[in-house]
Amino acid sequence: MRIISNGNSNCTDSCDCVGSIGLISGRMGGTARQQTLGMTMGALVFGLALWAVEQPTLTSKIWLIGIVSGYSGVLVKVNNLRQ
Repeated sequence: MRIISNGNSNCTDSCDCVGSIGLISGRMGGTARQQTLGMTMGALVFGLALWAVEQPTLTSKIWLIGIVSGYSGVLVKVNNLRQ
């Protein structure tokens, strides 16, 4: 098993270090909770800015999909940042 360094800790070839989360958040520091909160706040600001420009119509189906995918994403991010 090959070891990959993300600058903060070592992890294996699995999905532990894939994407920008491990690379950027690992360099910035902070706990997993602080990093998740920072990414969530950034996504909220981005979403509000997009909402102000586009003003989309959101159905209940879109809300449900957004909530389920957001919850799943948080679980993955917290697990990724713990390592």
